[in-house]
Amino acid sequence: MKSSSTAGDQGCGVSNNSVTGRIVGGTYANLGIWPWQVSVRYNTGLLCGGSIISPKWIVTAAHCVYGPYSSAPGWKVFAGTLTLPSYYDPSGYSVERIITHPGFYSVTYNNDIALMKLSNGITFGYSIQPVCLPNSGMFWEAGTASWISGWGSTYEGGNKKP
Repeated sequence: MKSSSTAGDQGCGVSNNSVTGRIVGGTYANLGIWPWQVSVRYNTGLLCGGSIISPKWIVTAAHCVYGPYSSAPGWKVFAGTLTLPSYYDPSGYSVERIITHPGFYSVTYNNDIALMKLSNGITFGYSIQPVCLPNSGMFWEAGTASWISGWGSTYEGGNKKP
């Protein structure tokens, strides 16, 4: 898992480690830095990221679970890991239901958000915690600090590492 930032903490969600990094390039993460970050895998190998919002709910991007990838039983969620497990790893949580934003538009990616309901709840611990979501109508000023975490390369064109 890699992480990047533009700075700071929004007082929501608690990282278990000191966080430093940049939006360009990113850095490899340590266990517990982003305890809400999950790996979301489809049985064909497709990989996306998501965040834990409660023991049974994950928020992810609608473009990941759209069209041919909209079948809930084809997905598994992996929490508390820094490596990308196989879809068949028994530590994965099965997905029971997917709810895609009704206004999602795959051409422009407007409303690119979806929820996944897990068949069994995630047990929280040091490296597995929920993220805090902003209140409805919360205003974000230009220049507000933010963090980005996810799975992928730490440099443009780089190979993804498990």
